Amino acid sequence: MSKKLITWIIGIVITLLVVGGITYLCSELSKYKELYNKELTNVKAYQSENNNLKNQSIAHLMTIDQLISSRDSTDIALKEALKKLNIKLKNVVSAGSVTSNMEKRDSIFLKDTVFIKNLELDTLIGDKWYKAQVGLHYPSRIDLAVSVQSVKHIVVHNRRETVNPPKKFWLWRLFQKKHTIQEVVVDEENPHIEAGSQRFINIVK
Repeated sequence: MSKKLITWIIGIVITLLVVGGITYLCSELSKYKELYNKELTNVKAYQSENNNLKNQSIAHLMTIDQLISSRDSTDIALKEALKKLNIKLKNVVSAGSVTSNMEKRDSIFLKDTVFIKNLELDTLIGDKWYKAQVGLHYPSRIDLAVSVQSVKHIVVHNRRETVNPPKKFWLWRLFQKKHTIQEVVVDEENPHIEAGSQRFINIVK
């Protein structure tokens, strides 16, 4: 083997090693950049939860394993909701929680004296989800303070269903054409709140 050929082979090997090293470094750099952007997004998401703009929020970025191992109380509540709704984590597209509170105070003044003299009575009724405080005051004032708490878990997940209405006989259903739809489930923890009409739209580009 000539010296020139050996030099040529060594040059090719070095070139391949350099190209391979650069490719590997670019791949690792891309992974770290993606990880950095993900963590930056999550930091901003936590910050948005603590700001004064309660009607805006930044979505967290998590893998299924990260959600499973999370010890955050909100994440734990979400996982419990998924279990209750019988939704598998692998089918979840996105999930979130919304907490809201309502408080209202009113006073009623009656024209006539209806309470005994020096009456000052305050009572509180309710449970974890709603509270009503009623105050009766001589001579004719009624105070009412009501507070209601709502906790909603919103889950978007993929579900397979038949294109046409499913056949009654299970064997025929096996041969029916199916497609994947995105279903949105809103789970309200407050048993006193009944859900109204809902509409969610996916923008198709």
